[in-house]
Amino acid sequence: MKIAVIARCKNEIENLEKWLENKPFCDLFLITDNESTDGSFEFLSRKPNVIVNPVVGFDEGRDFQILLALAREHKVDWVFKFDCDEFVGEDFNLELKYILNQTDFDCIRLRKISKHYSAPQDKCILSREYLHGGVYGVKLSPRIDISDRKIHVGSFCFYKKSVIASSLVTHFWVRSEADAIERARIYTEADTNRIYEVRKNVSGENLVDIETAKSSQKFKRFDEYGAPFLIKSDDGYSLIKPKLNKTLVKQFLKEVLWPILCWFGLSRSYLNLARKKR
Repeated sequence: MKIAVIARCKNEIENLEKWLENKPFCDLFLITDNESTDGSFEFLSRKPNVIVNPVVGFDEGRDFQILLALAREHKVDWVFKFDCDEFVGEDFNLELKYILNQTDFDCIRLRKISKHYSAPQDKCILSREYLHGGVYGVKLSPRIDISDRKIHVGSFCFYKKSVIASSLVTHFWVRSEADAIERARIYTEADTNRIYEVRKNVSGENLVDIETAKSSQKFKRFDEYGAPFLIKSDDGYSLIKPKLNKTLVKQFLKEVLWPILCWFGLSRSYLNLARKKR
């Protein structure tokens, strides 16, 4: 079984070594480099299990279409989508082995926490992906796709059956004041519909303890994600069944609707409409 990670990169040299080491489950890294000036492209080019494709200009949709095509060209079985400043927990490798070898899920969702340079090291912000379970990995079937919008493409769609792994993804959201300014500039130039705020600081009211976010159900119960939730048990792993709620119904409707859309060739229209609403 071949597992790949796809990612977009620009000036991530300070993260890349640890980022690659953080994902020992990955056989092949497929990356687009967007005119890095800090040595990121050269560093990645020297790695034997990395294929880096240079691109010009900000365009998320274009880049991920390139990366999905590369994944298919290299006959990848599973593909994961991570930013170059996103790191999985140490427990993810064992969770992944269990999911791949002992279940029939074709999509792995994860909860993401975000860290800000101005916040204490043991504190984080709960992201949308934490509260809803972000799609990070899928079994690469012919119908798997990602929106080709220029910005805010989201993640994979048209999988059949998802599971929430308990491991957290830690996102180093804003690493410095300069990083905050640069992120706001790039996104504002790419998205003509809004001006992005420079996030130099975060409110203490939005910060939570990382350990609490990982294991507690204080912020969201494990059975409220609309999909089975994988937890460590005395016998290895067990699955918490989702309870009947709006999230479960919405997920069920997607899994019914998506094959129909793919059959009639409407998957691209669905992707762009879904992202536009967000």
